[in-house]
Amino acid sequence: MKSVKFTHRSGKAAFALVALLALQNLFVGVNAYTKTAAQSNFAAEGQALESFSDDLSAYIEQENNLRKKTTLTKADLAALRASGEGLKRRFSTVQQNLRSLISKLKSARRWDNLDQEVIAGIKDAEFRRLLEGEGGTRRIWEDLASNLNQLGSEIDRDALSLGNKVKAQLSPTELQQRAVRVSYQPPPVFARSLKCRVQIAIATVAHVTGRITDKRIKKVIDACKDSTAAGSSPTT
Repeated sequence: MKSVKFTHRSGKAAFALVALLALQNLFVGVNAYTKTAAQSNFAAEGQALESFSDDLSAYIEQENNLRKKTTLTKADLAALRASGEGLKRRFSTVQQNLRSLISKLKSARRWDNLDQEVIAGIKDAEFRRLLEGEGGTRRIWEDLASNLNQLGSEIDRDALSLGNKVKAQLSPTELQQRAVRVSYQPPPVFARSLKCRVQIAIATVAHVTGRITDKRIKKVIDACKDSTAAGSSPTT
């Protein structure tokens, strides 16, 4: 009789253990599905923003290469301007994607804690420093969703600055006038340039959508090297 009771108890314990394991697996599976579904919900915006980020990185590299040249041609400047105009034509789409992401995250009740969520998932110390220095994910997204057109001013100043090298015969007075126009800009709200902040924003989007990579983080750091906001220091 005792062995029967013992067997019965063992069977109940085994059943309970199996049920517990099944429940645990179900919970893990539901969490994985929920996370995957959420990431899928943001996929379209994430891909569009990554495409813009790639083209912005190419523009930054193009600009940097031109600055290293001792002499420039009108063709060099025209090519840079064409790249810049191509980026500017996409500003409204970038803003729409950011607004859509913000709306979806608010609906999913993730917006209020997004800063903490993103910071907790960042391992790269330099990326973390840049993000925190600009006020966090939400502040950057909200600013760019409203003020991305200011990036057009940065792009225009790039062309103006490099145009001085093309027009080498300008008189000292003309050069001084151009320097004044470039130097006096409104005080910056952020420490970094918009090119830098756009790359930070898109890297955090990639984090939210589960597509963050070391390559994407490197693009942020490269874009933000020696990058200060317009007006934070004089350009001569």
